[in-house]
Amino acid sequence: MHQPSCCSVLVANNGMAAVKFIRSVQDWAYKFFGHEHAVAIVAMATPEDMRVDAEHIKMADQFVEVPGGSNNNNYANVRLIVQTAEKANVDAVWPGWSVPNCSAAVSVCAAITPRCHHLLTLLKRQSVDCAEKTVC
Repeated sequence: MHQPSCCSVLVANNGMAAVKFIRSVQDWAYKFFGHEHAVAIVAMATPEDMRVDAEHIKMADQFVEVPGGSNNNNYANVRLIVQTAEKANVDAVWPGWSVPNCSAAVSVCAAITPRCHHLLTLLKRQSVDCAEKTVC
């Protein structure tokens, strides 16, 4: 049984980048909160991702289906990412790129709500060198 999450993140990417990010967040959440689902992961999923049973979908707490095709239709479509984040009512968006030399968890702050601010503050304390480089 999952314990309640403190906040949620939309993973707006797929493939190995998404898998590594989800693993990083879940590992951090387990170490900090005692359970890996303390941060709810919502994955974007194209029909192609679902057809191949993509790992990032299986690892996520939930997923939101988005259009397939080239990245301009989904993972590189900022308007769609924002709409998907609003529809999923997430606290933050991870677009799939990060600040060099920072943990994936610190780069979660592409978009953030006050409810997730405390979590980000804690993440920054663990990665002091990266705190000045984030774009929150």
